[in-house]
Order: sequence, then structure tokens, then C-alpha cells
Amino acid sequence: MRLYSIIPQLDTITYDLEIADQFSHEAIVHREDLEIHRTDLVSIQIKKLFSAGFFIEEFRAKTTQMLSEEFDASGEHVRFLFYLHGSTSVQNGAGGQNYKHDVGTLLHNYLHNQGASGQMIIEPAEELNYLLLKMSRSFYLSITAGESWIMNDNFHQYILSGLVENRPNESYAIDLHMLKIFEEIFHGTKRFSINTYIYVVLKLKELLFLVHQSRNYANGNQIEAPFRETLLKVKAYLEMNLENPPNAQELAAHFKYNEKNLKRDFKQYFGTSIYAFIVRNRMEVARSLLGNNYNVNELSIRLGYRSVSHCIKVFRKHHGYTPHELLKFEAITNSRK
Repeated sequence: MRLYSIIPQLDTITYDLEIADQFSHEAIVHREDLEIHRTDLVSIQIKKLFSAGFFIEEFRAKTTQMLSEEFDASGEHVRFLFYLHGSTSVQNGAGGQNYKHDVGTLLHNYLHNQGASGQMIIEPAEELNYLLLKMSRSFYLSITAGESWIMNDNFHQYILSGLVENRPNESYAIDLHMLKIFEEIFHGTKRFSINTYIYVVLKLKELLFLVHQSRNYANGNQIEAPFRETLLKVKAYLEMNLENPPNAQELAAHFKYNEKNLKRDFKQYFGTSIYAFIVRNRMEVARSLLGNNYNVNELSIRLGYRSVSHCIKVFRKHHGYTPHELLKFEAITNSRK
């Protein structure tokens, strides 16, 4: 699998890699970080993890000028793009299409040379953030072999066929748990110096399972299909903006949804109010960050709380312990094992 990306306006190649296709227990996981700064005009941070069969990238950018990313890939591969923030569009992408990215959307495809290249136009002013996962077809088939849960999945069957058709991307709403897996992968590679490759493979299998569940078994009820699709986008949008969540009025305006109906339909579809959904997900992220050695000040800032004491109060109400008490309790419990 050959992967290439360049930002021509900055004369910067972000990656140029030849990645082995085959799964390998002994493979070494490589990590590369790239930062690009051009005074106050451009700031880009890129984190990359790659090894036999896979490539993972987290891309963040702030720019006051128009930029573009020209990308190319060869060799049969499966591509997942998790679009978190920004205002970008792609020209001559998968299926020969031009399209805009929607915040909170997962795009995936099975590609070869055709459809695997294109140009992403990056609009100025708005912060860009996306996660990219590419797996060779051989690697994908190796890690999903024997998994009964995926055998009836249409996308999986398309990959099994080996008949690449340069189809347009399929899109779905991102689930917060998918993003947690990426965070665990990037943090886990620092924690597990032995068996790092197997750790990442297990996490990628978990990610594929979540994508499969979202694609095939999303909650269904009496809400009509167009509104269900919008509600899933609302949910994903909230999960992408937990540090500065919009209120119901702002959500209704953004998604062109009557505010009263939005509150009613959101609670009916997801079983919770918009406010309770935000608090619950903030606290789930807080618990995850705490387990990844973030201190209370850091997780408070990360989640957009202006007051550390308020963050601790909400954490205690949700989990039954303050962050300090929970870490102390877990330390005692683990010492007894």
C-alpha cells in the first residue's frame, strides 16, 4: 500500500510511505509527529501511526489562508475518514465526485488506484480536525477472519468480492465510542512497549465492530427516516463539540429543525434530553481521560468547564466519587488483586 500526501502551498509532504500489506505479529509500530507553523498564518499538527497493513493519522489545522491537501493511495485498501471539525471539500474524490465534508460524519470506502486520490480544499478561519484510517485489503481480511458478526455486512461482502468499483463514499454518523478507540490507540502505543502491534490490531477490530453496529443496527423507532438521519447528525455534532456544546436553539437553527420538535424527537430517539446527553458524554470522556493520566485541571479544560470545582462536582454526581477519590479507590482495589 503506497500512501502520499502533500500541502503544495506550504511545499510540505505530510507523508510518503510504502506500507507492507500483510498482517505480521512481529511488525513494529512507527509513530511520527509533524508540526508546521508559518507565523500567525498557519498552524498544523499531524500525528501518524503506521505498521504492516495499516496507517492512522490525526490531522489538526488552523489557517488564515486557503490551503489544499493533495492525496494519493495505491494498492487495494479500506479507507475510513472520521470528520470532526472544519470546512473542507474534496475535488475528484471517490466515485469521481466533488463533495463537502459534514461535521460528525464517518466516510468509508473500498478503493484501489481509482478514487483513492484527490484534492481536499481547506477553508481558512475554521479549525480543521479529522482522523484517517487506511488498511490494506489483506490486513483487513486477516483481522476480520472468522468473525461471525460481520459476515452478513454488505460493505464487508463488497471487500470480500475483491471487485473494486470506485463507488462514492458511504457516510454514517460518528459515535463517541469510536473516537475513544483512537485516543486509546495513540495513548496505548506509549504504554505498551511490548506487543504494541497486537494492541493496535485489537483496537482496530473493536473499531470495526462499532462501525458495523452503527451501520447495521442503529436504533429504529417511529420517527421518520429523514428526521432520524438528522437526529444522528445532531448527536454526532454534540459529541464533536463537548468542550463548547451548542444549546437546543443553536442546534435547531444549525440543522433547520423546529426547536420544540428537536427536543421531543431527540429524547424519544436517544432516551435522554439534549442537556443530559451532553453531561453524560462529558463525564464518560472525563473518566477516560483520567484513566489516561490527565489531571483534573487538564480534563476540566479539555471538556470546556470554566471552573475546576464545578467539573469535580458534576463528576462526583455522575460517578459517585471525585476524580481523586476514584483514583485512590482504584489504586487500593488493584493493590489487593
